[in-house]
Amino acid sequence: MQKWIAKSRKTHIADNANLFKPSEQPLSVDATDIPVWESVSKNQFDPNWLTLMETHQSSILPMRKLKRTEDYRSWLVYNFNEEDPKASTFGCRLCQDYYDSFKIIARPRSRMSIKGKGVLRNNAHANAKLINEHSDSSAHSAIVEQLKLQFRQTVSDKMLHAPIVI
Repeated sequence: MQKWIAKSRKTHIADNANLFKPSEQPLSVDATDIPVWESVSKNQFDPNWLTLMETHQSSILPMRKLKRTEDYRSWLVYNFNEEDPKASTFGCRLCQDYYDSFKIIARPRSRMSIKGKGVLRNNAHANAKLINEHSDSSAHSAIVEQLKLQFRQTVSDKMLHAPIVI
């Protein structure tokens, strides 16, 4: 059985160079072209947050998990409280940004999905459990899947409309 290997339109054109001449403008996918890219990228997590967390809340936050697990960095937001750093909370950037616009109807609504609220439990185990439960929640999963779908659709549309010079 032959394996199917998906190729981008640009790669396919390059493979058939004798038939087509690729456009002088390369097919690009970046944040300026694709608004949802920021939602699925891991570039939103501020590495300074880990330092603040460790300095002020290392006894009640799951620091090992947060340091080594990149998955949470695509959505975790740290609400640093300058007046009382030990009272800083964390939440979900994706749920805060898209819960309403995607018309998520999960009830009760997680405090992690309310902008500016966030959550904080009194020990590392409880906070780790909260992060895991949120990551596995149906509302969070629906938002992540919708963002992935939008991103794939945008990339697909961009590839279909990329100019080809024959």
